[in-house]
Amino acid sequence: MKKIIISNLFLYKHRFLIGYLILGIFFTALLFALPLVAQKDLSPAEVESATSSYYLGKAGIMEGDLTDLPYRVLQKFSIVIFGLSSYSVKLPSILVGLALGVLLILLLNRWFKTNVSLLASCLIVLSTPFLYLAGSGTPLIMLVFWPTLLL
Repeated sequence: MKKIIISNLFLYKHRFLIGYLILGIFFTALLFALPLVAQKDLSPAEVESATSSYYLGKAGIMEGDLTDLPYRVLQKFSIVIFGLSSYSVKLPSILVGLALGVLLILLLNRWFKTNVSLLASCLIVLSTPFLYLAGSGTPLIMLVFWPTLLL
């Protein structure tokens, strides 16, 4: 009888690719379902963010906070295209959170071995504070996005 060599099995050869694929699908589904599960009304900070984004003009761009400008522009386009709803207010956070999740996974994959990177990516990307930042309609997520992008 021939001995089975575990390193020749398909699942073993592609275990990290399968792990990242499952993480990506679960993370994306969780991010886009987050506003549907969360509270329906907006917090005062989200209302203030949506108001300042909606009334963003040339003067606001030149005199405003430049670190939050991409978020404000995304939020303004989201509100103009989809109308004023809780999902359109939170959509820029979801999109930036998705990009931030990918950047964090790439960063961890560069810093650590693949097995440690996959486990750390699962812990960070699926953690409650990260999902809170990605699900709120405020530009708080930009505080994490820019350093991660620079690294």
